[in-house]
Amino acid sequence: MPEDPLEELKKRLYKKDESFDRRLSSPKLTPLPSKVPAFWEREEPEVMASKKFPYLKVSIVLIFLLALGSVVFYFWAGFGGVSGDNIDITVIAPTSIDGGDRMTWEVAVTNRNRQTLELADLIVEYPEGTRPIDVTVRALRERRSLGKIDQGETVRANFDAYLFGEEGNAKIFKLILEYRPQESSAILSKDETFTTRIARSPVGISFDLPKEVRAGQEIEVKVNYISNAKDELRDLNFEMEFPSDFIFKSAQPEPKEGGERNWDLGVLDPNETGIISIVGTVDGDELQEKSFRAKVSAKEPNGTLSVFGGGAGSFVIKRPFLDVIVKINGEKKHIARPGERMNLEISYKNNLAVAVENSIIEVSFSGNGFDEKNIGTGRGAYRASSKTVVWTASAVPELKKLEPGEEGFLQAQFSFLEKIGIKSSSDKNFQITANVSIRPGVIPSGYVGSDLTGGDRAEAALQSELQLVRKGLYNSSSIPNRGPMPPRVDQETTFTVVWSLTNSTNDLEGLAVKSSIPVYMSWKGKINPDDGTISFNSATGEITWQVGLLRAGTGFIRPAKEIAFQVGFTPGADLIGSTPELMSRVTASARDNFVNKEISQTANNLTLTLEDDLRLDDSDRTVVR
Repeated sequence: MPEDPLEELKKRLYKKDESFDRRLSSPKLTPLPSKVPAFWEREEPEVMASKKFPYLKVSIVLIFLLALGSVVFYFWAGFGGVSGDNIDITVIAPTSIDGGDRMTWEVAVTNRNRQTLELADLIVEYPEGTRPIDVTVRALRERRSLGKIDQGETVRANFDAYLFGEEGNAKIFKLILEYRPQESSAILSKDETFTTRIARSPVGISFDLPKEVRAGQEIEVKVNYISNAKDELRDLNFEMEFPSDFIFKSAQPEPKEGGERNWDLGVLDPNETGIISIVGTVDGDELQEKSFRAKVSAKEPNGTLSVFGGGAGSFVIKRPFLDVIVKINGEKKHIARPGERMNLEISYKNNLAVAVENSIIEVSFSGNGFDEKNIGTGRGAYRASSKTVVWTASAVPELKKLEPGEEGFLQAQFSFLEKIGIKSSSDKNFQITANVSIRPGVIPSGYVGSDLTGGDRAEAALQSELQLVRKGLYNSSSIPNRGPMPPRVDQETTFTVVWSLTNSTNDLEGLAVKSSIPVYMSWKGKINPDDGTISFNSATGEITWQVGLLRAGTGFIRPAKEIAFQVGFTPGADLIGSTPELMSRVTASARDNFVNKEISQTANNLTLTLEDDLRLDDSDRTVVR
């Protein structure tokens, strides 16, 4: 039996002089792990879970998507709220209408939500120029209750109104639906608008005007109007807008009192027509366009103005063949004072292509208050019978022959009377008009039958003379006074102050008189006449007399405007031996309606001198102990 290999190897290991063959390769041992896994690490449970539940993650995602879809469907189906997108506001209304006609329209509200709309109100905001039929509507805003609107229900409401405006105007109506979702306290809203255009205005306006007008020429402007409305129109006002450099002269019918741009038309029946004719002169540069505008309006119950119609007309300015321009002190309309000497400036020019011989220039004066004794003609001659200054070639050599484009300049002087006589109510609004003309002495060849005359005008208007007088009195019959005279320290002495106003030639509006008293003075509240027009501000010490309108001729053909009031004076020791101020300087200011200018007048401050009280001694005019 062969020997066991292991035993044989063992014997060889201990045998003397025994040797072994070299190994072919080193033995490979299993390496030690760098980290020993611990039992609490999650790697094995995760692997275990993945293996046990391979569809867990997919299931979680499916459950989330299912829940999200349920929420979306809940709200989309209407179970979770109300959407304005599911409310339809439909309007059935005319897209255009004749101004002044009655307009009827229908509004339909449809609820496509899954919930009921409660407390639904429809609000209509009307555009300007609308007159709702319902007289209870205020401020062009109407609220109409629609009540409850169920799911799928349509509620309708009808509205009526008269619509006014100019032709072509777009009138925008705004609709607001306010509602409350069922079982909710929130008030929600949805807006909608619709537009209706004015196809034809209630009042039609047209102009009769020439295509061309010579500068300085007097023209007639005719404005035609007609009612296009189917019902009568009431309380109508006609208003004109004039171009620059137009000077109003007259109108038929006459405009409202105190103006030249407004007329009362009153009532217009359907198809009723009318004409307003306006006469005036217009100036301007060559080929300059001048436009007139007119509009008819009515006052609404809320105080606003609704335009019922409008129109415009225009023409082109043509400079005359012989041109002349006149100014007074460099102005077309100068505001003057009585006795003022004014300079009349005349410039002329030949616009023809040929020379003009022996030209004649004339200026005629018209109006009231003209002082014929104080006129300066320069190189001209005055013709008293017609109040005209004439310049001819015999006195002005330059007029013998005016070459094409040649210009020249002349002057004269005139004035208002120094003393204007006011004897009746018609003695008011004094004005002098200077009308100038130029014409050829010989008509040039080729222009026979042509009107070569040029003309212009300028005006001087007289400003009214406002006079203010103030008086201070101790001895007064209108308001009796008391206290020591001369005034004594720490004792009160009262005085009567009188303000008096006169006005010459023009009505004055908004007249107010103001002054103030120092701290040692007091307001006693006694006034004559006590008509509520005077007031005292205790914080500032200011006294104000609101006169308002002061008629022309006050103090001349009617009594002066006067008021008296009482003030108290309690001097301190620092005023002993002085004549202190009792009232500051007095100022009166107003607007002169005729010349359209603010004017003012002042009176000196009032002191203890009381120069108007002649019954006082000189010793009474200083403060004593």
